[in-house]
Amino acid sequence: KGGPIAMTGGKALLFAETEEKLTDGQMNSVFIALLLTVLITAVFFRSPSAGIITLAPPLFSLLTIWGLLGRLNVELYIPTALLSFLPVVIGCEYSILFLWRCKNELRKGVDNTAAVTTALIKSGKDIINSALPLLAGTSVFIFASFAPIRIFGIITVATILTSLIGALLLLPILCLTLKPSFCKAARSRIKVSEA
Repeated sequence: KGGPIAMTGGKALLFAETEEKLTDGQMNSVFIALLLTVLITAVFFRSPSAGIITLAPPLFSLLTIWGLLGRLNVELYIPTALLSFLPVVIGCEYSILFLWRCKNELRKGVDNTAAVTTALIKSGKDIINSALPLLAGTSVFIFASFAPIRIFGIITVATILTSLIGALLLLPILCLTLKPSFCKAARSRIKVSEA
């Protein structure tokens, strides 16, 4: 009852605790970032559906990256855990760029299909031009001999590619099939102004 108590201490325990807290905290941070993205985009476009559609590229990227990490049994080091915010940042940037162009095209009086096609051509070029330098710069890390840096490079490149695919494939499909409310609102304003 009153004997000595053995306790573990030292740097190893401190690092283990730090990694555990960081990975748990990152999950909460990503969820909050996605929620704020929906709210801000919904207010910006004056459409809740625009806020939800904005999540397509980041969610596609997040699920692909996390699935890939799990499938390959990659350990979450501190640097790799911190990278889980990247799909949110990159994916949302591409989403907003595409949706804004789509809304501007609808204001010109074209139909939904023409607006999405033009947005895909014009903003698609901008999105690709934005992604290529990032891919070129971060792909260098894939060849690093230090494992965490190599994993950092792989995750970053995969994030950019999956965000690109999400923005150029998923967003146009969602805009054409769901016809979000901001598209309808833009069309109705045109009809009112013509009347």
